[in-house]
Amino acid sequence: MAEKISRLQNIQDDRVYIFHGTGDETVRPGAAEALEDFYAELGISDPASQILSKTDLNATHALASDHSGTPCGEHNDELYIENCDYERLKRSQGTTDS
Repeated sequence: MAEKISRLQNIQDDRVYIFHGTGDETVRPGAAEALEDFYAELGISDPASQILSKTDLNATHALASDHSGTPCGEHNDELYIENCDYERLKRSQGTTDS
């Protein structure tokens, strides 16, 4: 029988980006920290260098941007993008500092 998911050993050298805005009322507070702990327990070999968490922006349940969207902290049910002067995509790819 074929495996349904990859082996957990494959995660050891992966990088993980976790984002949660302080104004997010959809995802409970503490979820980002729990997710960080979860990945560390799954076998990330060096959590301090492989897991980047950003949890101090006033964003709601949205994608944080540095150039478009509603003002940071003002949720828009149609757009889900907030201009928080933060480029999430670049950081999630490890191309800039947090």
